[in-house]
Amino acid sequence: MIYANDPRAQSAHAAFVNDATRHLAVQPGLPHVRRRMQPIRRMALALVLAATACVHQRQLVPGSSAQTVPGHPRRAEETVEGVHVIVDSDAWRAGMVRDVLSPVRVTIENGSPRPLRIAYGEFTLGGANGFRLAALPPYQVAARNPMVVDPGFGGVGFWYAPWAGRYYRRAPLWLHGEFPLDAAYYDRFYGGWPAALPDEEVLRQALPEGVLDPGGHISGFLYFPDQPRGTALTFFAALVDAATGQSFGTVAIPFTVK
Repeated sequence: MIYANDPRAQSAHAAFVNDATRHLAVQPGLPHVRRRMQPIRRMALALVLAATACVHQRQLVPGSSAQTVPGHPRRAEETVEGVHVIVDSDAWRAGMVRDVLSPVRVTIENGSPRPLRIAYGEFTLGGANGFRLAALPPYQVAARNPMVVDPGFGGVGFWYAPWAGRYYRRAPLWLHGEFPLDAAYYDRFYGGWPAALPDEEVLRQALPEGVLDPGGHISGFLYFPDQPRGTALTFFAALVDAATGQSFGTVAIPFTVK
């Protein structure tokens, strides 16, 4: 087992930093624009929080055709190719996160014979006309406010992606094969995280990127942009073999915003 303070882990992290720096820059002028926009983004978020503090929070509710866990009407589940996924839309306590985002706790049990890749780009909420909402990358909060946290999620048989392990204490890393950085995903969504949310708790509770062994299980939160009431959405989870990079199925669970 290899941990984040191992020399091999540090080498993997250095490679990630070089790659991420190159890709996240996107355009020469963009970092300057982002710095100038930060006060505006914070002011906008403050206005949103003030406006939403006095209204009922929007919530994702399993659709009428969703299979729910007995006794838990807000937990929807589906099994595809031996991979069992439960999405709990009521697990996050009330607070700022639920005021501006839609956090859902995702539990994955890998009953397939394949190592399962867990990456944010493979989780989306899909709506009408084919639009998709991507899960926002919580590592951005640690990039803005450097920290190392104790994981707040549970799991067995899970290995962290080389760049994810640096944010968690006692993080065993996946070094048994390639785990490519999804540069296109981070290029597109890295700037989308609201600046005033509680960084440490968001990172502690997040579902981390990595690999889930056959027979393993992992549970943590994904954070999606909020949507208007009445919106019909489908939670999609693409199942990808971490050893081969090949897709072997897709979990699809219907929800409605209320």
